[in-house]
Amino acid sequence: MPRRGLAIPIVLVLLCVLGFVLRTGNAATVFVGDAVVLAENDPYYHLRRVVLILADWPHVPLFDPWIDYPHGAPIVFAPLFDFALATLARLAGLGVDDVTAVERMAALLPPLLGALTCLPVYALATRIASRRAGLLAALVVTLVPAHVWYSRLGFVDHHVAVTLLAAWLTAAVLRALDVRPGARVAAGPGRACDTARVAAGPGRACDTALAAAVAAAGLLTWNGFLLPLAILDLGLAALFAASDAGGRLRIARLATVVHLFGALAVLPVAVATVRAGGAPVSSVTLSYLHVAVLGVAAVLCFLAGRVAARGWPLGRMLLVLGMLAVAGGALVWSQRAALERVLEWTLASDAFMSAVQESVPILRGADGGLDWRGPQVWMSRLFFAVPLLLVLLLARLARERFADAGRLFVLVRASALFILTLRQRRFGESFAPALAVLAADFLDDAVRRLELRFGGASASAPGAVRAGALAVVAVVLVLAFAPYYRGYLAHPDRLTALPRALAGAFTPGDLAAQRDSSDVRLHRALAGFAALAHATTPDDAEPGGAMNPWPLGHKLLHVARVPVTVTPFGSYVGGSSFEDWIDFFLASDEARALALLDARRSRWVVVDNDLGTIGAALVGRGENPRDWYGKAPTPDGVIYTFEPPLLRSLYARLTRFGGSEVPLERPDGTTEVIPALDHLRLVVDSASDDQIGHVKVWERVPGATLVLRGAPGAEVRLRYAWRSDAGRARTYEKTVRLDASGEARVVLPYSSERPDLGQSSAWRIESDRATREIRVAEQDVLGGREIHASPD
Repeated sequence: MPRRGLAIPIVLVLLCVLGFVLRTGNAATVFVGDAVVLAENDPYYHLRRVVLILADWPHVPLFDPWIDYPHGAPIVFAPLFDFALATLARLAGLGVDDVTAVERMAALLPPLLGALTCLPVYALATRIASRRAGLLAALVVTLVPAHVWYSRLGFVDHHVAVTLLAAWLTAAVLRALDVRPGARVAAGPGRACDTARVAAGPGRACDTALAAAVAAAGLLTWNGFLLPLAILDLGLAALFAASDAGGRLRIARLATVVHLFGALAVLPVAVATVRAGGAPVSSVTLSYLHVAVLGVAAVLCFLAGRVAARGWPLGRMLLVLGMLAVAGGALVWSQRAALERVLEWTLASDAFMSAVQESVPILRGADGGLDWRGPQVWMSRLFFAVPLLLVLLLARLARERFADAGRLFVLVRASALFILTLRQRRFGESFAPALAVLAADFLDDAVRRLELRFGGASASAPGAVRAGALAVVAVVLVLAFAPYYRGYLAHPDRLTALPRALAGAFTPGDLAAQRDSSDVRLHRALAGFAALAHATTPDDAEPGGAMNPWPLGHKLLHVARVPVTVTPFGSYVGGSSFEDWIDFFLASDEARALALLDARRSRWVVVDNDLGTIGAALVGRGENPRDWYGKAPTPDGVIYTFEPPLLRSLYARLTRFGGSEVPLERPDGTTEVIPALDHLRLVVDSASDDQIGHVKVWERVPGATLVLRGAPGAEVRLRYAWRSDAGRARTYEKTVRLDASGEARVVLPYSSERPDLGQSSAWRIESDRATREIRVAEQDVLGGREIHASPD
């Protein structure tokens, strides 16, 4: 291969290496000693299912009895991503007993996939513009912060795979249509441009097969891959309208094969999902809705090809196809309830989506106002140039009578993804390849114009002119990405974080990052909880379910290995799980809360100090969070003040009051007593009651019933003091008054026989007349037994 021919592969390899390095700067908080701490929430469920697949390979579970416990629910994730991970692990010689090694391998996959995304982006930009545009696009997508974030080390989620497949699908479709680079610079007024139309003819079968296979893989990787396909269809529809008869026939044939093959690929999985308990028509799991939508689209594309072959004029063709589309839409609309869920997801209007931070509009700040800084960091400053770039591209295509197929396709695709990103910031990662191609095409055109302006009309500009033009582009890119990459200038050691973490050679900065990481804190706490839960559970029994806020669900399933009430699948799994968790934590009556625990067969209550999750859930059920807590910004952060409803809630009593009795002064000078919790005892404590990531675990126990007998009307105070596993001095207190017969019955949730929890103290019984101590057996607490004592 000539030296020049080697240059581009070498540059692409270097870009892949750069992309991988940029996505592993968080290694110190992922590879923490012998543990692998995954990022965010969903990766933990992916790993849970990978382990389940390894235990019964090649079977992929489609229903999980441990979510929405004790009912169970269909698994929301499509099967291919998890199956591929499990298969890779199996090929590497790993099994169900090698969980840490599987986690380590899986953690490395996202940055690898993220780095490889530059390859289809290069192919796409090269096909519509030039090799230089392809290299620029590959560089831009490598650097876009949103794509870096979603493909970082340990973020073992399907997002990066979906974006990679969507980029490959776009490039494969343009290749199958034989779209070639169009005009780079208009030749001048009144002169024809060298544009790129869709070629006539059947095309190569292998190119069509490749596009169909990639589309099928996308559908089996993410249930929502219908969305990238819909955007693809918009682009193909635009090409169809702008092409001649031969081009329209080729487009219709390609689209027919892609949609038909997608329907056939989804059908067996849909059948299996429905048999496993999934809804026959669902927007959440792969279902017959997906098969129907793809099938209807395939029929419409086939009919479009037939009318194109007859040479019908465009207007007549669009009228007939429009009528057929309405008929097909009416068929799909008969299942509008499922389609409404799609709309709710896109608009983030349901209770769960409104609680997910990544679903908010990209220009909305935390205070609800406009945020101009966030998009600069999340997407780079190129994001603000997108409207101008789209307008310029539209004007250019209009001058050329929309004859440039590649750029027309890019215009439609980039416009759709830009609108989605404005609506939900999560789509910024999906938009990254389109942003890269759009920006690279513009920059490549600008370089060529500079070369023509300063280098003359020759075919090749002088080296100095070309270098100067590229320097201008480099400055533009540096300024565009500066808000995000300033962090690397301050901490260049992030570039070498992975080899240090793999070798266990952590720097003081690495150790500080681990201390400050809420993910690391949660993982350690839940690993400790796992040891406790399974040590106190018979080998042939389940460890009991957990009542939990939704963000903790997947982590509890994989790390603690306990069933959960609610997961980050949220309200999508059906049932009342999403309502039950918030009803529990906002309940002021312990009896009501215990009824929810009993209905959910929950032995454990796990809670984090995440008031934001509570607030988002309140918004989701139509309440104003300000009725529950106040929020005031300060120069050092934000101060939260709990209103009386929240102070009385289980959330405050579990996270702030330690389950103990607490007297609260009202504004009018009177005192309200928040009663102690009778049937919940703290078994895993946290070092903080305010910061996120400091999880507490409570065990639901019958509690020993202490029967007190003494002077009628006497007030008795009971106190239990111990040092928790977090090293905190804890005190549980409650006050009772003997009735007219001189008796009171009190529930004691702590025993004197749990030294493993630091709970080996005696109870102190204090009255005006005397103080005494009694020891409570563990079996008294677990069996709800009565014990008798006198306060005197």
